Amino acid sequence: MKKITITLALAALSIVAINWPAGDSATAMAAVETAKKEEGDKLKCTGKHGRFVLDGKVDWELTGKIFDTVIPCLEGGYAQEIVINSPGGSPTTAHGVYEALRIADTENRLTTTIYGNSHSAAVYVFLAGSERRISCSSTMQIHPVTLTVVASSNDRTELNSFPQRWEKTEERSISILAQRSKLTRDEVRELKLGHRLLSSDEALGHGIATEIIGCDLGS
Repeated sequence: MKKITITLALAALSIVAINWPAGDSATAMAAVETAKKEEGDKLKCTGKHGRFVLDGKVDWELTGKIFDTVIPCLEGGYAQEIVINSPGGSPTTAHGVYEALRIADTENRLTTTIYGNSHSAAVYVFLAGSERRISCSSTMQIHPVTLTVVASSNDRTELNSFPQRWEKTEERSISILAQRSKLTRDEVRELKLGHRLLSSDEALGHGIATEIIGCDLGS
């Protein structure tokens, strides 16, 4: 290893030689910067930052926020929680969020928790959790997907393709529910057709939720 030699003359009486291995200072600085980055990532992903609150509609704005916060933390190995109280929203957006979260959560560190309601499209965000908790008084509504079609009188392509698009989206929602619960695909279809409003006990019984919380608060 090359060395840098610094020679100091002290009162012309003695000479002190300090040997400093070349490159060690650069290595030390790189280690410090790495430590700072790791500490910064930890602060971004722990404490209050480890909880993402979904208290509105499932839409594209939600997707951007989850990709900016929850997913990088999951990929970094940090536990995360998504707290849900939502009326629903776009099913296609919810399916995309579900898939992205499942891909990122390789170490099963994501918890989803319902306080209030998780209706319609919000159910699929809830299903992304490895641990899925629902508060005792919360409800969950499951129904066939609802899509919006926009078509002009001069271009009927969107309108003509709508039935197929709806069917594919509905089948995707059925697949997710069947994969993440105790229900068969036929049981999911029956549940959806009934526009069922599930209690926390029913959500747990179907395996949609894995735990009920808060039931002992009133005792």
